[in-house]
Amino acid sequence: MQNSVATGKNTARRTVFAQCLAAGIAALLGLIDGLESARSALAGGLIVASGTAIFAWRLFVHGVAPARTQLNSVYAAELLKWVWMVGMLYAAIAHWGLGAPALILGMLAAHAGFYFALIKPFVIRR
Repeated sequence: MQNSVATGKNTARRTVFAQCLAAGIAALLGLIDGLESARSALAGGLIVASGTAIFAWRLFVHGVAPARTQLNSVYAAELLKWVWMVGMLYAAIAHWGLGAPALILGMLAAHAGFYFALIKPFVIRR
């Protein structure tokens, strides 16, 4: 039997890592269109990855807690993540002048990284 909090934290770390990796790959592909597109794609991916990190931090802040506390943590974490992502998306387009198409493609790449991170790696047990 696995410790559910420890397993959840490991999954969150793996997810943020996979999203950062996907953001890096999107930025490398963005270099085809120029440095500005690469910067925009990287920023979009890192906005999503940081949103996931914020979600995970807020979700596991209580450790093992009653079900109602955990449910409230999920709601608060999701709200905090969305406020962060909308605010950063606005800042990236309006203040930093990043290109919206590449920014959104970077965000989509990071979301794809989320699903790849959830694939349980094959483990050989002795």
